[in-house]
This record gives sequence, structure tokens and C-alpha cells, in this order.
Amino acid sequence: MSNIRKYAFETEFTPEGEIMREPPKRITPEEVLALRPDLVVADPFLAPATRAALAKSGVEVVSMPIARSIAESRAQVLAN
Repeated sequence: MSNIRKYAFETEFTPEGEIMREPPKRITPEEVLALRPDLVVADPFLAPATRAALAKSGVEVVSMPIARSIAESRAQVLAN
């Protein structure tokens, strides 16, 4: 199991040691496919073209709403 969300941000620090983040980067279907997933769990905002590219490559894509708590996330996973 892999989480590519960590690749969505580049974390840097200011001279004062405060965390400074760049805006989220777009993750391409090719970057996801390079990880050779069997399954991708995505939020409902996954671009249709990305969903189609993953499906064309044989990767199952499951959409789940964004969970607001650990309990909600757990319930979503157990329901699928």
C-alpha cells in the first residue's frame, strides 16, 4: 500500500524555522502507474481523464468522499 499524497507538497523551511509549503502539485497518471498499484482510492474530485487513464491501464479506482475524522475514514474503508 502506498500513499502518494506525500508527493503533493514540497516542504521547505523559512530562515526562522517555520514550515513553508508550495501549492499542491498535480500528480500525473504516469506517476501513479509508475508505482504499479492494483487499486487507487481517490476523492470524488479525481479528473475524469485521470480516472480513464488509470482504468485503461487496468487499475481499479474507488472514489470515496473526503473523511472528516479517523472514525469516518475507517467506516468508509470497511464499507468497501
